[in-house]
Order: sequence, then C-alpha cells, then structure tokens
Amino acid sequence: MDMANDLDDATHWAIYTRDARRYRLPVGIGAWLEFEHPSGTGDRWRFRIHDLSWGGVSFELPVDLAEIAPGARVHGVAIGIGRASVQGTLEVLHVSRDSRLGTLCGGRFVSATAQDETELDMLLTRLDHLTTRGLWIPS
Repeated sequence: MDMANDLDDATHWAIYTRDARRYRLPVGIGAWLEFEHPSGTGDRWRFRIHDLSWGGVSFELPVDLAEIAPGARVHGVAIGIGRASVQGTLEVLHVSRDSRLGTLCGGRFVSATAQDETELDMLLTRLDHLTTRGLWIPS
C-alpha cells in the first residue's frame, strides 16, 4: 500500500468524483473487493461491494483500518462478481461511517491490465443492459 498523497484533496476530488451511473449490488450477488492487509503479510481481506460504476467502487469495511484513508493507494486489489474478477489499484477518495453499513469506503479503481479493463467494461455494460431492461435499478 502506497500512502503517498500525489494530489491535494481538492484537486484529487475534482478529478475523480464519480458522476457515472452507480450500480448498487445486493448482498446475494456475492460482489467482493479484496486486498492484502497489512501490506506485505500475505493476509488478504475480503469486503462486500456496495456499488460499482465506471468511475469507481464503494465497499463496506466491517472494521476500521487505519491505513485506509483518503489519498491512500491500495495496490493488488481484486474485484469479483460472479465468475468475473479483475485486478487493479484502488485510489481511496472517502471513508465514511454509516450507522447501517458500518464504515463505507469509496474510491477510483484503476485496472491493472488492458485485459482487466476489458473485463470490467464488459461487466459494467451487462449491468447497464439489465438496467435499461428494467431488471436492475442503479443507485
């Protein structure tokens, strides 16, 4: 995990604000986000994805992780839904406490490879098609 802040908060937020349609993912769909914590230990933690969009992802943190703060970059992140999974980096934009969900973390997900980007794009396109058919309700 790289804790360096390359941009000040205002610039970071202006560049990476998610204005794309968000797809809230119900618990039963089994959508997850996973990364190693603490970095270098080999211990991978898995968290439930709350919503996903072309602009980023938000997920539930059942425990507070001090290293997960706005401006942090988390490398080696995996996102999975069904049989699809992609690898990349999470650029943390916010960590918010919510009484219903515990702590909600959101950020910009940057795919690790062109293949990961294509897989993520296909997944989001499928969610978009379900939405236009009335079978999925974006958040």
